[in-house]
Amino acid sequence: ALPSWLRPRCAACAGGAWTPTVLLLLGHAAVRFGNRAWEFSVTFFLVALAPNSLLLSALFALVESLAVVLVGGYVGRFVDRVRPRMRAVAIGLALNNASAVVATGIVFALMGGAEDSAAFFTGDLTAAAAATPSSSSSAA
Repeated sequence: ALPSWLRPRCAACAGGAWTPTVLLLLGHAAVRFGNRAWEFSVTFFLVALAPNSLLLSALFALVESLAVVLVGGYVGRFVDRVRPRMRAVAIGLALNNASAVVATGIVFALMGGAEDSAAFFTGDLTAAAAATPSSSSSAA
């Protein structure tokens, strides 16, 4: 039997379809989807910043891979040391969300703010590329 804090609280969930395992798998799938969506979209943002080069995208992939290689062992030891494990999960989620917010802010600032970014988000990539500082400085 499940402890009271894990038992479903609604009639629709009481049928047994939403077990803790199913909920954990759904949560994991949602997090993985969000991470993959960010990795997919950040490439477009970086290409919009430097339209004639893939250097920023390549540097992003390199830095991300190096971070995994250099910090992965320390993170693993930290997770093994922390009790209860839910604390390690909460810290990891907080750091993940904070880094996504900081990275989004940096990309937004590099794109020139709200006016220039509006063209990018509406799909007008030519206007977004023309509005970036790198393309405007090369035209002068």
